[in-house]
Amino acid sequence: MEHRLTLLQDFDQVVSQFTEAVSGKDAEAAALELLKSASVREGGSQAAGLSTLTGFAGLGEGTAVEQWYAWCEEPEIELLSVTDVTGHRIEDDEWYTAKARWLLYGLAVDEMEALSGYIACVWETKVLFSTREGCAAGAGRSPRGHRRSPAVGWVPDESPSRPQTGRG
Repeated sequence: MEHRLTLLQDFDQVVSQFTEAVSGKDAEAAALELLKSASVREGGSQAAGLSTLTGFAGLGEGTAVEQWYAWCEEPEIELLSVTDVTGHRIEDDEWYTAKARWLLYGLAVDEMEALSGYIACVWETKVLFSTREGCAAGAGRSPRGHRRSPAVGWVPDESPSRPQTGRG
């Protein structure tokens, strides 16, 4: 009886015991393909429904730094980069984590909810995703509860910041 149970000390031991690592190149290729897809960009746009009481820095028209507080509508979103991709196979499913940098742009409002104009900012996130269609993971729902397929979970890594232009 004593050899039938194994005590796993931490989550890393659980991962190594029950999963198989997916090669870095395969994981990176899957991450790029998935994160560039229209359905994931739509989910990212929904998840980026950001607002704050203290304001975000973004670039306005003419590359002026603008303080903005919320989007007027869902912003447009473009994938800038994907880094730190890891993948694990659990039976027939593959799950990945990655850091993603997105360019968000659209109409925003100021602290008085007056139109600020078009704003661009960079949003860094950590994403958890599977390439399996219809995956029923809680991470596969946007903050507004819309179902996305494949499953993608969004965790902001930091507040949006203005894109770097080479000017101060």
